[in-house]
Amino acid sequence: MSELQPSQQPLSPHESALLLAFDGQDEAVALPEVATRSDLTVAQARSAIERLKLRGAVEQTAEWVETDVTL
Repeated sequence: MSELQPSQQPLSPHESALLLAFDGQDEAVALPEVATRSDLTVAQARSAIERLKLRGAVEQTAEWVETDVTL
């Protein structure tokens, strides 16, 4: 039996929650916001986004680094 390609595998619950968190096809949302909307932790959302990127279901349009320092 042949192995399923990423785009043919069923969506995980986290992937489904993330896709449902978007309002429209061309909506750009930062990772913390989409995690909040989908009721996932940022780590869960990041993992699901990476899997969805492999499937071609979402596209990363920007990246930035935020540094917080607490004393």
